[in-house]
Amino acid sequence: MKILPVAAGVLLLALSACSSAGAAGVRASAAPSAPATPEYSAPPQTAYEKVKPLLAEQARALLAGDEQKWLAPVDPGRPELVARYRTMFESLRALGVVNFNYFALGLKSDPLAAKVSIDATIDYCMAGGCPLGAVDPPPPEAHQLLTIETVDGQQRITSMRVDEPKRDDLDPVPWEEQDLVVRTGARVVVAGPHSEAKNLDRVLAVAEQAAKLNDRFAAIEDNPQKRYRVYLADDKAWRRWFGKSGTSGADGYTIKTGGPDSEVVLRMDELIRDPRELAVTVKHEMGHVVTLSGTKSHTDGDMWLAEGIAEYIGEYPTPAVHSPRMASVRAFGKRLTTIAQPPLPDNASLRAGDAYYGLSHLAVDCMVEAYGERKVFDFVNVSMREGIGYDSASREAFGKPFATVDKTCVAWIRKQVRA
Repeated sequence: MKILPVAAGVLLLALSACSSAGAAGVRASAAPSAPATPEYSAPPQTAYEKVKPLLAEQARALLAGDEQKWLAPVDPGRPELVARYRTMFESLRALGVVNFNYFALGLKSDPLAAKVSIDATIDYCMAGGCPLGAVDPPPPEAHQLLTIETVDGQQRITSMRVDEPKRDDLDPVPWEEQDLVVRTGARVVVAGPHSEAKNLDRVLAVAEQAAKLNDRFAAIEDNPQKRYRVYLADDKAWRRWFGKSGTSGADGYTIKTGGPDSEVVLRMDELIRDPRELAVTVKHEMGHVVTLSGTKSHTDGDMWLAEGIAEYIGEYPTPAVHSPRMASVRAFGKRLTTIAQPPLPDNASLRAGDAYYGLSHLAVDCMVEAYGERKVFDFVNVSMREGIGYDSASREAFGKPFATVDKTCVAWIRKQVRA
């Protein structure tokens, strides 16, 4: 716009010069036309560039409940792969997925190749109010190795593989590799492989009762749960799910998968024989959900308090002195010097672990007796969920320094051990 007026002025001056010379019949030459600007033509998208919108559309189909569109990118000539994606869809929908997105697509093949191999990171959430992407705390993740090829003129997923379980991540999650059978109650979803189908209704009834108790404690912790999820693991699943999180000495575990999501996993070959242990374990693990889910400040140093409050919930309303752990407690309790025990070593014996959990339960019982249940849950909330040190948390919840609480409860526990 700034060039055109200048060009017009030059042309007028030239015409004036010709006129003043009085040269009749002199013909002004036309101004040269500017060369035409070629239209921009974007290079065609590579096969890799087409993958992102393909997977984004698939994710939207999952959340919309459209199974046909979810399966559309999968090669129909591979019936086993189609069946696997169908079970993923059914499992995720039954578990209550509320967010799902292919967050990162790491290219593993030649950028210009027609056959694309990618390392896909999936962000997902089963709980409401869980944002995806680069947030803190980050949402749950799943990792898959995908191959996308052109089949009959269309891009199709021709392979999906989950990496072997590793201790440093949470793959495989149950819905990635198994056809889950799911039961849904008012407050709880229970799921497991077909080998555990016969136990689903029984565990659901136990978990629904446990949810009523844990909902009360969740309200105190200001950490209400939209729904609890409990997975029933057979021996194979126990050794694979969530990065081999199942250990030989445990009957269950709760794992924080990210954001506000936490999952309970039960080792059914151990629990199904003992109705009491099943009920206690379900309450205990769901207690971890209400006290630990959504936190980013909980550390291994809080193990005594995390397990103590979960034992309190698991055995509720039975006090620690009447729990089966007291035999082990009496063998170890005389050496107790602080209720804030260091973390239990991974190689600890079963009896040492039994004593650790029993002593942690006794510590919580002591604080409840001295200061009241509500103040103890306030202490848990401030120290573990907000990450405030024990002394400041104790002064806020109990009105006393933690050293005073510690000394009082060590003496109280030794008295219970001698009784």
